[in-house]
Amino acid sequence: MTTNRSDKWTGRTFKVTVHLPDVVSESVRQSKIEKLYDILKSANAKKSNPENTDNDDENDSE
Repeated sequence: MTTNRSDKWTGRTFKVTVHLPDVVSESVRQSKIEKLYDILKSANAKKSNPENTDNDDENDSE
């Protein structure tokens, strides 16, 4: 039995560590973190869409 990559990660959580220079203001820091969160959230929504049949491995080499 083979398992889809998306099935393997369904319901899992993970931590993301963001390294920013100390000279970056708190507002810029928070903005960058929120942007990253939005990207991850939209990617997760795309993968949970049953109409999505694209290969999610196509960008792994980047």
